[in-house]
Amino acid sequence: MWDFASPGSCAETIELQINDRIFGSVAMHIREQVPRRIVLRSGVFALVCLCGIAAVTLIAGTVAAAEPITADQIEKALAPIAPARRTTRGATAEGKTKETKELIDQIRRKRGPDLQDKELLREYTTGRPTFPVIIPFPFDSAEITPQAAGILDQFGLALKRETLANSTILISGHTDRKGTVQYNDELSSRRASAVKNYLVSQHGIDASRLEPIGYGFQHLKTPKRPYDETNRRVEFTNAY
Repeated sequence: MWDFASPGSCAETIELQINDRIFGSVAMHIREQVPRRIVLRSGVFALVCLCGIAAVTLIAGTVAAAEPITADQIEKALAPIAPARRTTRGATAEGKTKETKELIDQIRRKRGPDLQDKELLREYTTGRPTFPVIIPFPFDSAEITPQAAGILDQFGLALKRETLANSTILISGHTDRKGTVQYNDELSSRRASAVKNYLVSQHGIDASRLEPIGYGFQHLKTPKRPYDETNRRVEFTNAY
């Protein structure tokens, strides 16, 4: 460690390292030609640069850090479309309510959707209130971690509020592009089901209000970066 309280210590350390480890006898010539104050200033300048980089990294990390998700945000995002403010987009989504109910009932009777069911359900719920969130899962696992539980607890609180009390929520699991179609379909389905089971067991949400669907990597959030973590997400959609 350099002791900057001693004016020559930094230069002496640098010179010693040069002398012993790098240039051998050539260092003696350097020592004779380069004033100590220049070497010292170089050392100080290097340290300032490193500190500056560390500070920028710290600031960037702070800015990039995601804000905690709250029940208020979830409630607002998933609130049903009010008749007074329906646009063409909203009216189209409302017009699919009957088809959505019938399709979900059909999926439940079959005890699982096929590919056509999944795509129809996505089509019917396009334009509905949706809240995408990255739920952290361990690699190749559908285990609910403490971090994931903290996020899901906010969903549990929101889904019990009056605004959403009568809504049926579609829980869509998505993965990145790594692995096979079958592997990712199964993994995303297990994770979506794990989210549902947590909300039912820990928050008492009626199971009939939650429909888990696994899409694998069929609908990447960032298609140009298929392996990016933003693709590994769960989307909550107010189906009807």
